[in-house]
Amino acid sequence: IAGSVSLRARPGDSALTTFSTNELNYLNIPLALTYHFGGKKFHLFATAGAGLNLLTDQYLETGLKNYNYDEKESIATNLKSSYFNGMIGAGINYRPFKKVAFIFSPQYQFAITPMNENMPVKAYPRIFNLQLGMQIRL
Repeated sequence: IAGSVSLRARPGDSALTTFSTNELNYLNIPLALTYHFGGKKFHLFATAGAGLNLLTDQYLETGLKNYNYDEKESIATNLKSSYFNGMIGAGINYRPFKKVAFIFSPQYQFAITPMNENMPVKAYPRIFNLQLGMQIRL
């Protein structure tokens, strides 16, 4: 008797893996308020706001060991197509010349709503980023 078995890796499976690649891409549309204070050459600013994150692309690949195939490509299940995040930040703006400024700004983003649904554990991503830049007024 010949037959075939279809194996599909699921979250929580105990299959041995050789690698796993997970890529989720989101487009963030922010809305923020910024308050500036200080002098002409050197001033500080504070930022607070919210953003909408739209899922634009996803790619999952897992290599399974000791099965008839080596790789399994799939898409993530139970992901929402969008979620909301909040953001807070601060920064320093140094303007050594009239039309040139240097900016240093750390920012923290945190999910307000989960990025997944119908799961026992909700995923709330957090991101800390650091922005360094130069501003040139035309």
